[in-house]
Amino acid sequence: MATSDGQALSHWDLLLSLGIAPKIAALVALSAAVAQEERAT
Repeated sequence: MATSDGQALSHWDLLLSLGIAPKIAALVALSAAVAQEERAT
């Protein structure tokens, strides 16, 4: 039971990371674009 629970948790962690990763990438790209605009002005 403990091993199957651990596998289920790792599965959920993987799904969560896959769902969160694009949002983090978008935030990083957005902040980088804002930083470039601030440097340009």
